[in-house]
Amino acid sequence: MQPSDNPFAAPVISDHPMIRSSDGGNSYDPYPRQVPIVGSLMIAQGGLESLYGLFLYVLGGIITTVGSTPQRGEPPQWIVSFFLAIFGTCILGLGGLRISSGVFVLRRRRRILATVVNCLGLGTAFTCYCAPTSIAICIYSLIVLLQPTVAVAFAQESQA
Repeated sequence: MQPSDNPFAAPVISDHPMIRSSDGGNSYDPYPRQVPIVGSLMIAQGGLESLYGLFLYVLGGIITTVGSTPQRGEPPQWIVSFFLAIFGTCILGLGGLRISSGVFVLRRRRRILATVVNCLGLGTAFTCYCAPTSIAICIYSLIVLLQPTVAVAFAQESQA
């Protein structure tokens, strides 16, 4: 009986040697199927972070134009607006990087970039706005993207 004749056999993912199990047969690995989920989550998280960065820009403008005169011991309004603009720029940049690397992950390209961007994206956890989802997506993406079978799938896609 041939292995292909067995209807209960695990599906063949690839003939690549890294995917083969130790007994010579192909083993089923669920991680390559989770790559589109990681990409979609990265795009959604990047969108939320970008919205928050834009919100900080608007808030800085409102503080500058509508704010009252500072009381004794309060910092001038332009300093607060300046720091909000810098903070918003950093968050908006990380959100844009996360969106672009999520699109690359959906196309199975630039796996290392996605890993680095997700680790850098933990910086937005200090805003407390997206902390739980940022941490969860970072951990999940590290688990999925660092699997050897996922690396092989990305390498096969980039060669095609």
